[in-house]
Amino acid sequence: LAGRQTVYDVFADPGRYRTRNSEVNLVRRASGELQIFAGWSHTSAGARGGALALPGKNVAQIGVIGRRELNDRLTLYVAIGGGLNMANIEFGLSYCLRPGLEATGTYRHLTAEKVGPARVKENFRGFGLGFTLKF
Repeated sequence: LAGRQTVYDVFADPGRYRTRNSEVNLVRRASGELQIFAGWSHTSAGARGGALALPGKNVAQIGVIGRRELNDRLTLYVAIGGGLNMANIEFGLSYCLRPGLEATGTYRHLTAEKVGPARVKENFRGFGLGFTLKF
């Protein structure tokens, strides 16, 4: 089981507009370097202070994750997934700090289409840093 919360700030006006993406996925190893996942994704966006808010988008999603261990501490991965009118691709590099704890650097491109009554398309691209706990 894997969960994630990602926040995107608009580069042109940081801190004013914000998008959030939350995911919960069930991950299963298919082979030594390939995993498959299925789960749920929720994306919402708006201006701080509530002046502008787009309706959230909830999507059931599926995807694959390819992992390649570069050495005993460093792992390269790519994740590709999506659902109805939503697509995600992510590249990352994880470093094992200790058993069960990794520091991760990522690049992600998330697209959510047909959001709300206006049927807008949201594209998010960016780099991220995070930590992964494994149980």
